[in-house]
Amino acid sequence: MPMPTPPVPQGALPIPKLDCIDFTSPFTAAYLGNGLIGLRPQANPLLPAQAMVTGQASTGAGDASLTAAYPFAVNIVAGGAGLQENPRRVTVIKQSLDMATGELTTHMKFAASETLTLDIQVLQFLSRSAPCLACQEIRLTASSQTQIEVIPQVGSPAAAGLALAQAAPRAYNVQGGQTCVVHTLAAIVPSAYHPQPQAHAQRLAAWAGAAGFQELSRLNRQTWLDLWQSRIRIVGDVAAQRALDAAFFYLHSSCHASCLCGTGPMGLSLAEPYGGRVLDDMDYWLLPAVAPAAPDAALAMLRYRLAALPAARAAAHLLGLQGALVPLQASAGGGEEACPPSDAAAGDHRSTPRVALAFWEYYLATADEDFLRRAVWPILSDFARWIESRGRFTAAGFEIVNADGTRNDPEMNILCRMALVAASHCAAAIGYDPPPAWTRLAGAIVIPLDRQTGLIAPGQRESLAPLLLHDPSEYGAVDADLLRRTLERDEQLRQVQPAAPEAGHATVARAVAAAIAGDRAKAAQVFHDLCEQTWSAPYGLCAALPGHPQGEHLTTHAAMLMAAMYAFTGLRISSGDWARYPARLPESWQKIEIGRLWVGGVPMRVTAVNGQRARLAQQ
Repeated sequence: MPMPTPPVPQGALPIPKLDCIDFTSPFTAAYLGNGLIGLRPQANPLLPAQAMVTGQASTGAGDASLTAAYPFAVNIVAGGAGLQENPRRVTVIKQSLDMATGELTTHMKFAASETLTLDIQVLQFLSRSAPCLACQEIRLTASSQTQIEVIPQVGSPAAAGLALAQAAPRAYNVQGGQTCVVHTLAAIVPSAYHPQPQAHAQRLAAWAGAAGFQELSRLNRQTWLDLWQSRIRIVGDVAAQRALDAAFFYLHSSCHASCLCGTGPMGLSLAEPYGGRVLDDMDYWLLPAVAPAAPDAALAMLRYRLAALPAARAAAHLLGLQGALVPLQASAGGGEEACPPSDAAAGDHRSTPRVALAFWEYYLATADEDFLRRAVWPILSDFARWIESRGRFTAAGFEIVNADGTRNDPEMNILCRMALVAASHCAAAIGYDPPPAWTRLAGAIVIPLDRQTGLIAPGQRESLAPLLLHDPSEYGAVDADLLRRTLERDEQLRQVQPAAPEAGHATVARAVAAAIAGDRAKAAQVFHDLCEQTWSAPYGLCAALPGHPQGEHLTTHAAMLMAAMYAFTGLRISSGDWARYPARLPESWQKIEIGRLWVGGVPMRVTAVNGQRARLAQQ
């Protein structure tokens, strides 16, 4: 059997293990992921189920082909009856998702005949140490003497190479009360990783067989244990703790240092609504939440963008612009624009400054000087040239006009200011003199103000609150008090006008705005309401997008983690001391403790108490 669940610090709430005993409709299937593979096992996890894999060849529409064969499908035949042919004879007793280890366990009974019952216990996980591997253990106990035949039924690998370490049927003669153990070790190879995915899957399956289930289980648990050192502990709020633990688990289940093709907003929990396309959610939300706990996984996201730089340059040239233009929805393959032609949002260019900030903030978080020169500077300099060519000087200043004729969207212009400041700082960091035009442009970009109130004018989007999670005042892009008063106005308008449903990450930002304004009760209420609305039983998947199928909305979960790590604690990603401001915690949060954040390559412990600057101590 695998090792016991990793321990947690004394006095801390255990890392969640979520149990399900009610499998009636509606039942939201569990999501197992490791950044390369995503599975949604059914209540009976041995039946075929949804399987997706990253890094597949592009379809005609530019989307990734995510579908893969489910590697854990198995038929069990005993007493002349097959489990798959007789689903009514199967009783699922309990299923449990252990977030500490990424393991799903299921206990079932199979009434093969009137005199023969099989007790079936299934353990499944997707390896984090070798992310091409899917591992399953089946423990079969017969009520009386019988022969049990175990027949793998994974079907055609279809879109990816798939091979089992032992693909042939196996037969076992067992006595009553005797338990036999069957392992399924599957290797899945996407086409982006090897020109002959099926052949390479066979090689890796043989490697997995040599390593064995027990060793793979040990390594997987060890990797999860290391990740959970970065758990965010909320003292005084059990509901928030549960939500943040789920956010941490699912975000890291969907991101991995080995991922070559980016991470979509739904991870590998659903093929729709984005069909494998990569949005700037990855750079703007996921990366800052991932980087302090798993810097290598954050680096993989940036490597994807760096590899797509030629496509971004081509996109800019097609519009007569300089530098590089990041598409709103990029293909998982070459990173080129893959937004459906009918989608009006294709003209939204916020992705470019958002990706620029991701590169700069990664450097600030890791102090990776080599990556600064090889990657951060080429990206930021190209994006700065794009901003320079994107707008024009008028009597009002430097204005950015959108494709539909609207101009000076506040969020877009503030983001461009931040990106230009980052580009200038990057130039100085590598010993270059920043082009004077960048400083002049940053100061001249128009931030439209309402003539009556003097506050920032409403833009195309509901609120500027999401900017708080990247703090534009740190870049000198907007006055902190002006932004705070603008957000207070927006919230007041929200109370008197019917509000359209908002995405979960926007709700998180409103909780942050309330905390910064000193309204701890409102911050707690907004955060708690979101936790309740987004928790999809039984396994805590985030259901933050109204009308979407039941999957995992990583963007909302990442925003929750960003709020707890940065905004509430007063920490900011910085080249100097991260403890920039006094902590502003929601009501009932006594303190925030983080066991390990990687700060400039150094592991640090964090303790934040309301009204005080957070304490960072080296591990």
